[in-house]
Amino acid sequence: MTKQIETATVVGTVTSVTGNATVIITSAYMPNSPKTVSVAVAQSDDASAVAGKIRAALVYDADIASTFLVSGATDKVILNAHVAQANDTTLNISINNGTCTGLTPALTSANTQAGSGIANSYATVAEYKAWIAARGLAGAVGTDVSDDSVIEVLLEAASRYIDRETSKRFYLNSSDETRYYKPKADEPYEVEIDPLGSLTSVSVDYSGVRSYTLLTATDYDLLPDNAVFKGFPYTCIEINTLVSSAYFPEWRNAVQVIGKFGWPACPTDIKEACLSIAQGLNGSRSGQTSGGNVTITAAGVVIRPQDVPAFAQKIINGYRERI
Repeated sequence: MTKQIETATVVGTVTSVTGNATVIITSAYMPNSPKTVSVAVAQSDDASAVAGKIRAALVYDADIASTFLVSGATDKVILNAHVAQANDTTLNISINNGTCTGLTPALTSANTQAGSGIANSYATVAEYKAWIAARGLAGAVGTDVSDDSVIEVLLEAASRYIDRETSKRFYLNSSDETRYYKPKADEPYEVEIDPLGSLTSVSVDYSGVRSYTLLTATDYDLLPDNAVFKGFPYTCIEINTLVSSAYFPEWRNAVQVIGKFGWPACPTDIKEACLSIAQGLNGSRSGQTSGGNVTITAAGVVIRPQDVPAFAQKIINGYRERI
């Protein structure tokens, strides 16, 4: 796993007597992103002086400091992620004149080191910290930056536990998958599919020899209606018999579906279950629960039934019966 590093370079010298430079930090992993910070500068401050003042200002911003270690020298402003996570393509440091003059706009920073690590967790470290703080648990184990990597592992373990228990995936892959289906007997116009968040194409094998004919968007409807707009996946494809002569043959692999399978967005209650399980595991690390200590190793975390709060298990049980 690799922690992401982003570098911005200040260009120019302040020409106004006083004023502020404007710095905008954008990150998918940072609370309240994008974050605008106003930095007081003075006439004749060169690039190195401005960069030093920007670094000092960013260190004292709670959202930025909770997500990144701020560093750099001379004209550089560097953000080092506290946690190794999947690369954040939105991460950016933008530097521009605010009420000052003389700086050359540097609106796009450099991705010095791409991040890699745990992906598809149903909650972030920042969300975890906000969640425990909202419940008056700000002094609990895991609120310190030094514990972030462990919290990330616990959130990932909780997420994959939820996947296994529900037999569902509450995220979408970044690339398309191809899956094949057979309609139910005597159902030539309807086929049930795995939860689908984004459709690319539907094709039908009318010959039985894996030769597929591409259907047009007017040939079929995705069901339930407007599912993705409500945060739910599609689970059925139905031929629009009013305008199409297409049908689904009954043989194996008759229907080819290409798209991103899974849920279009993590449901709020699944996120709540993930956070709750992670907090329980984190408390067990120091013996704060009666179930015994949890040991975190390179092989991951083993979640036992006693590690799952009752209300989290109730949420999980509910999704076992859903689409």
